[in-house]
Amino acid sequence: MEYYYKKNNAKSRWASFENPLGEKGAAAKGNAGAKGNACYELDPGETVELLNVKGSGIIHRIWMTFSNLSANELRSMRLECFWDQREKPAVSAPVADFFCCGLSYLSPFENELFSSPEGRSFNSFIKMPFVKGARVELTNESDQKNTLFYDIAYTIEPINPENTLYFHAFWNRQNPTKLGKDYEVLPRVSGMGRYLGMNIGYLLNPSCLHTWFGEGEFKIYLDGDRQWPTMAGTGIEDFVGAGWGMKRFINRTQGVLLYEPENDRAAYYRLHTVDPINFEEDIRVTVQQMGIARYDTLMTMIRDGAQVKAVKASVNGHDISLLEPEGKDYSFAHALTPEGLGTRYLFYREDDCSSTAYFYYEKPESTLPPLPEVSKRLIPEKYCGAFQQFVYIDPSEPRVIRCT
Repeated sequence: MEYYYKKNNAKSRWASFENPLGEKGAAAKGNAGAKGNACYELDPGETVELLNVKGSGIIHRIWMTFSNLSANELRSMRLECFWDQREKPAVSAPVADFFCCGLSYLSPFENELFSSPEGRSFNSFIKMPFVKGARVELTNESDQKNTLFYDIAYTIEPINPENTLYFHAFWNRQNPTKLGKDYEVLPRVSGMGRYLGMNIGYLLNPSCLHTWFGEGEFKIYLDGDRQWPTMAGTGIEDFVGAGWGMKRFINRTQGVLLYEPENDRAAYYRLHTVDPINFEEDIRVTVQQMGIARYDTLMTMIRDGAQVKAVKASVNGHDISLLEPEGKDYSFAHALTPEGLGTRYLFYREDDCSSTAYFYYEKPESTLPPLPEVSKRLIPEKYCGAFQQFVYIDPSEPRVIRCT
């Protein structure tokens, strides 16, 4: 970006509780200019308007933090963005999940589009253009009060509607996923746009005995694809640029914020900023729920009632596709023979998946389903035990906030 170019037709503004309307010469008036309105306490059920601007412009950055950063409190905070005076939001997601924190799990990170410098705040750097206006709202759907600090940096400037795409974000959850049916990161959207990426979190099925969950392939159906996609990956760790399993790492366009197989939790992201995925007619994005395990482990799962289905056997380096004719007569008993010892199986499995998909779209609203009610967004307590964040409301009195 050429920072030194003149741009006299763009007016810079911040919206915050010190100046929620972004009016010129109207910020920091409270308490005679001595930090009179730095934050606001949201009551349960309350909606607060963070931005409401008429005309055209671009949102460049959103920052916020809360007094209570527990995972389920964040899952109960609904962030929504409306473009061009439409009634349906283009962005609708739990606040932390929107900011690339899968499972609303906080830890320090920075990538191309988001950051949480110390794991207790949120930043978005996604460009969000609007032609006729923008409105950003936050709703507290929890049963507790929560204090919000925020600011939104934007410019008021001419935007050409003929070559502008609107930013959208879609949150989804399926608990559990359906055996043998791919999880939808982004249901089919018809029209033109660009898929920008996603973050996804897994609460892994304990009945799968902490085995590797990431053999499934990401699939992207483009421009009329129905039965078979145009684009497909080779496994989850490959999809995020790693290989042969994964652990926590942070890169600009791909990373793993959380991987704790012993606690049945994982969260990762992939952003397509350098490898564009454009669509002209429609797009749909899915991922398979597929794991891998040795014969004895798989049999233990089945014996204990786990919902699994073997799809491929690997016997001494030779793969047998159990869903193809070659695998029709394959017997699990082969794994008990001397030549079958060490047989591993790929298998469909069921887990609790939630994700946020990011994309640009030619329209200011879509036909995607609305955000599920708060009860369907919450994280079971057994998965929350290790979630812990340090928050400084008063610098002289640090507090430890735990997920509840």
